[in-house]
Amino acid sequence: MSAKINDVSQAAQSLEAYFLRRVLAEVRTSDEAQDGGFAGGMFKEMLDESLSDAMSKAGGVGIAQVVERQLKPTPTHTSHHAAAKAYKDSASSSIEPGRPKDWR
Repeated sequence: MSAKINDVSQAAQSLEAYFLRRVLAEVRTSDEAQDGGFAGGMFKEMLDESLSDAMSKAGGVGIAQVVERQLKPTPTHTSHHAAAKAYKDSASSSIEPGRPKDWR
């Protein structure tokens, strides 16, 4: 993850890989029976990093897709017009003037 991040999809995938790395590290803390000292700890960190990167590239758990969808720029005028149209359509429903809509 030391390379410069150039686009949203790469950033989202890197975030998911980091999240998965942390999850793997937490799961591995309960496995203290295989303590191998400093070298064993380094191996476990490198293994977690490699596994999390591979998991993220293979589709991961869906975090990258959600983050990418949230970060990608969308035209605001289109969403504004869609919201205004939805409001106008809901306001022109068949409610009699002066009578509240029954929500039951």
